[in-house]
Amino acid sequence: LGEQDGHEFEIVDTPGLNDSEGRDTEHIQNIVENLRDYKFVNIFLIVRNGHEIRMTNTYSDMLRTFEMIFGDLFWKHAIFDVSGSLREKDIRAAKKWIREIRNKFPNARKVKTVFLDVEDEEDTFFTNVETLWECCSKMPKFACKDIKVVMAEKDRLEEEKIRLSLENEDAIKQMEALKEAKLQDVVEYEEKLREAKGQAEKAREEERRMAETEKKEEINKLLE
Repeated sequence: LGEQDGHEFEIVDTPGLNDSEGRDTEHIQNIVENLRDYKFVNIFLIVRNGHEIRMTNTYSDMLRTFEMIFGDLFWKHAIFDVSGSLREKDIRAAKKWIREIRNKFPNARKVKTVFLDVEDEEDTFFTNVETLWECCSKMPKFACKDIKVVMAEKDRLEEEKIRLSLENEDAIKQMEALKEAKLQDVVEYEEKLREAKGQAEKAREEERRMAETEKKEEINKLLE
């Protein structure tokens, strides 16, 4: 911690998500594989630029992805490090998006935050660093053996979009097949109806013929 005889610790630096080349899922897989090799960690230190005043959907998606990877215990081991040359308005904005995170993620309600201002007086800066160290040293071990590879939120949504599109295509095909079958039923029904009408017409014609024949026979008998 900046001192030759100070505390010793190891940092596993990981890439952020929302990669411009769409490699988020690949990064997640690498993170998981590396952490499994380390067996355990104490804290997940999430460093955020204090001048980023808005809580974006992209950042929320990243946190949600971490929650899926590490499970509900992730938030018990997470600490936000708000860094930079911080003014009072930056600190207020940071506290606001921390509240937003606590509202969006129920398990994050007790997540800790430290402010590391590079322009703070040395004593203040190292006091805050010491606070961070105390949080880390008191944190129990988080076992990494059960963490799982998940898809990045963006990739997951894209896959979901493809799945829904395929399901929609199947539904359209089924509807067209039903429509065609129904049309075929209508054609068959109309054909049977025409046959029935034809048979009924023949029956009526036969009745008329028989009636005329009977009349002729009766007239012939009277004439005789």
